[in-house]
Amino acid sequence: CSIRCDIAASPERIWALLRSRRPTAQEAGGLGLGARGALTHIEPELLVALSRHEVQRVRQGLFELLEQLGPALHPHLPTLVGLVDSRWPDARERAFRLLQGAFPAETWTVELLVGLADSVRPDVQSFAIQLLYRSSSPEMGPELMRRLGEHPSPRVHAVAIGYLEAHGRGDLVALRALRPFLE
Repeated sequence: CSIRCDIAASPERIWALLRSRRPTAQEAGGLGLGARGALTHIEPELLVALSRHEVQRVRQGLFELLEQLGPALHPHLPTLVGLVDSRWPDARERAFRLLQGAFPAETWTVELLVGLADSVRPDVQSFAIQLLYRSSSPEMGPELMRRLGEHPSPRVHAVAIGYLEAHGRGDLVALRALRPFLE
């Protein structure tokens, strides 16, 4: 399933530039990516791959494109969370801003939140924790606490306990689920 946007430039030319072995050509492709309406269709997996591109201008163009797409991105959130796995700090920072700003709280599921918390990158874990407090609902509570309580990181355990203190008072099911991790 691809994401649709309007066309104003030659997508074939942009892709040819991005596939070039020359960094200057790739930079030009990055400029094309960010041009309003430059692409008609692009697979979400390709967007994630471009966030890991060696050339910074390609990454910048990618996030300019993503910002233009706005609500069209919503059905692709499960794939787009992969944007935060870039080895490039600039791409991760832009991904954090995009994911936090473009996706309302109700679009985040337990699986997505826990998946982010499972990252080995401290900045991604911090982002996950921030999202967890902003986006989780009381209905998610028991499952979220159980899954976070199973996490190997003491930092994430602390979040589960904090979440329990904030939202789980009197919730015996949630307390029982966390019991092995609190002993």
